[in-house]
Amino acid sequence: MKTVLPPRCRCAPWARFGLLCAIFVALFGGFSRAQDSDPPPKKILLLYSFDNEEGIYTGFDRVFRSELRSGSRDRVEFYTEYLDLVRFPTPAHAANLAKLLKLKFA
Repeated sequence: MKTVLPPRCRCAPWARFGLLCAIFVALFGGFSRAQDSDPPPKKILLLYSFDNEEGIYTGFDRVFRSELRSGSRDRVEFYTEYLDLVRFPTPAHAANLAKLLKLKFA
């Protein structure tokens, strides 16, 4: 069976930037144990530049989440946003996404 690879995403730097942000939050966001008996969960926002049907990083995402959960003593909650920048590459769309993410997660 011939494997068909998806075309290279023009927004690959956005995907890498999103993943780097998530890694930064995970590493430097303080996975230290809180003094409370039931500390609030650590919240991690994963941003992907493509839509959720492409599945470019599906394997990476699964392992990434698993590693973060296993490396944390606290409960971890993931929030995932698919920005779909390939279909909507305009600056206006990026500005609207920034507003939406700020309203949703701030």
